[in-house]
Amino acid sequence: MELVKDGSHDYGRVKVLPSKGLHLCASCTSLLTFDGLSRACSARGFVHSTIGDHVSKTRSIPSSCGICWRVQGLAGHSGASLLVFRARMSTDEGDTFSVKPEKTRFGLAPFDKLIVGVQEPDDEEGNSFQPLNVDFILVAPFDDPASDFILRRPRLRDPFTPTVTSAVHAWLNECQLKHDKCPGNALPELPTRVLDVNPDMVCDPGTIKLHIPAPGECAGYTCLSYCWGGPQAVVATTKTLMTLANGLNVRCLGQTIQDAVQVTKAMGTRYLWVDALCILQDSPSDKASEIGKMGSIYKNCTYTIAASSASTSSSGFLYTESRPNQPVQVKCFHIQISLPDGAVGNFFLQFEFNFIDNPDPLDTRGWTLQEYLLSPRILNFTSDQLLVECRHDYRRQFYKTNLIYGDKGSTRYYFLESSESKDSWLKLVEEFTRRSLTEPEDRLNAINGIALEIASQSNLRGYAFGLQEFMFVPQLCWHVEKQENVMQKAGRAPTWSWASMNSAIVYPAWRELQIKAKLESPVSSDSRQIELRGRVLRGWDAIKIKSEIWLDTIRDFSKTGLEVVLFLLCRNIKAPSWGWQYMSLMLAGKACDGKDTLYQRIGLVRFTDSTIWEKTVEETAGHIRMLLASS
Repeated sequence: MELVKDGSHDYGRVKVLPSKGLHLCASCTSLLTFDGLSRACSARGFVHSTIGDHVSKTRSIPSSCGICWRVQGLAGHSGASLLVFRARMSTDEGDTFSVKPEKTRFGLAPFDKLIVGVQEPDDEEGNSFQPLNVDFILVAPFDDPASDFILRRPRLRDPFTPTVTSAVHAWLNECQLKHDKCPGNALPELPTRVLDVNPDMVCDPGTIKLHIPAPGECAGYTCLSYCWGGPQAVVATTKTLMTLANGLNVRCLGQTIQDAVQVTKAMGTRYLWVDALCILQDSPSDKASEIGKMGSIYKNCTYTIAASSASTSSSGFLYTESRPNQPVQVKCFHIQISLPDGAVGNFFLQFEFNFIDNPDPLDTRGWTLQEYLLSPRILNFTSDQLLVECRHDYRRQFYKTNLIYGDKGSTRYYFLESSESKDSWLKLVEEFTRRSLTEPEDRLNAINGIALEIASQSNLRGYAFGLQEFMFVPQLCWHVEKQENVMQKAGRAPTWSWASMNSAIVYPAWRELQIKAKLESPVSSDSRQIELRGRVLRGWDAIKIKSEIWLDTIRDFSKTGLEVVLFLLCRNIKAPSWGWQYMSLMLAGKACDGKDTLYQRIGLVRFTDSTIWEKTVEETAGHIRMLLASS
């Protein structure tokens, strides 16, 4: 079959593959005509054949028809029953902006897929129809005559055409005025510095300026969330500040930032916040001050541009001929049909959806997690298409396409919708530690905005080194996800904090826990020491009894002469089939100045033998101190 070539869009991330064509039997050929599709829209559906005839045909010549051979699972059905195709509309319209028309120009009910099922021979109304879980997806190009009744569309190759810009404006207006969970259109106070992209083009349209707002100046602004991916073309420093304030040609910037300026202008927003150009990169005091505000900067913006598909600041995220999207090789077929008015309709037949679950570059970076979670609205420029998100809409497409998304964005949904802050925080810590940071010392700064947001939502107090005070003991039950990644601890946080590690961590038991330890004093970021009271086991021999050990560090503490103790933290409330589980810290300590023993955390131990703890008594385990990486 001849393949359609269209310069304005492609078939999602699907590349239409050259092939010898789709071989069809007489019945399937009749199905893929206007008359056949009309019958598929009727109450009875398109009757393909009896089950007996279909089974006999596919058994004798398995590859004779590209559609028939995919229809399986007919065992147990009467040979006299009918194999029926029905044209239906998917039930996910809420995830797109597509409008389902009541009536199409050719009188057909709109549809986007063909479903296959079994039906009794004398059933004219289709009441006995039993679907076989076999679907065929139909996609019609924009403005093609077949798009009148086939409503699924290709993904726009240029994600910011005037058509899409108009749709984004409509969504933004709807979100500000109608979404109860989303902030309205009140103007926030501007950050310390913003870029004036001057969408009204009062001066040279290719020039942007660094704007330093007056105290209390309010206006809408957008933020950019992107991967640096190395040195930037231009950054704000004490030396370049005046140059940026006087104006800079946008072509001097990295392509990702150029694309963000273009989107900001297209949206009619005047101000854009970009960290590289709004924070003085050579001023430690300015960096510390502005990094502390980043959570509120993203939270208060009108929307955030997420350059998800760009791996560096020079990559860019808008489609051009020199920067095309990479297609996924999925086989589909181009079908042409004659329509009642004499026109020729074109559509594509695909045997399965493209399931999109691979992370984009932005999904792997540590800083971008809080930017993603705290932003009220997001224009998400993924590798596949433009999606919009807010507290009401999750990964919303502008058209029904052939793409289905996995749980890449589930963390945002979980953070926004969870009724328990404990569940939210522990899940977020796991997700955050799996992401990478250019500077490992940013491990606490890069999640601080999320921590403060959870605390403000729950009226909570007390947060230190990545742990919330209101559920402090369960948060001590972490361990390194992969033991081969165990390394010496960093000095940025105490040893009891997951932030002392550079690797991913997990919580093996973070729901339905019975707390067995007590925090004796409030936690504070001013002190690296905590005091716990609970049950203690002493010596290496205790560790060998029905236990699973996760070490934090490569150092062998059995040969250091330090006292090794196990401190009971909690147990599971509901005993699983293999019995109770007791989670305990593994500590190593020594007396300090003849006073209390100071301990450092060296691992986590899970016991399945409860008897070992029944004979212990409560005591103060003492202070747990940080061990410097150089020790």
